[in-house]
Amino acid sequence: MFIAQGAATTKSVKADIAAWNAQFNASALQWAVDHKDSNVMVLDTQPIFTHILNHPKQCMSSRQQLPRPPL
Repeated sequence: MFIAQGAATTKSVKADIAAWNAQFNASALQWAVDHKDSNVMVLDTQPIFTHILNHPKQCMSSRQQLPRPPL
């Protein structure tokens, strides 16, 4: 989606995502410090979503499709 908008847009979005991730990780770390009785874990889901977007047929067979909501 962003690739079609050019290299400058892709670079900008990549930087924005990196900044968001840094802020999120810092926030999670601070939560762990402030709430020692909790378990805190940050999972990077970008590789999973990238794989799904790049290989949709491999990731979704007809048996794995989500059920449609009732009408």
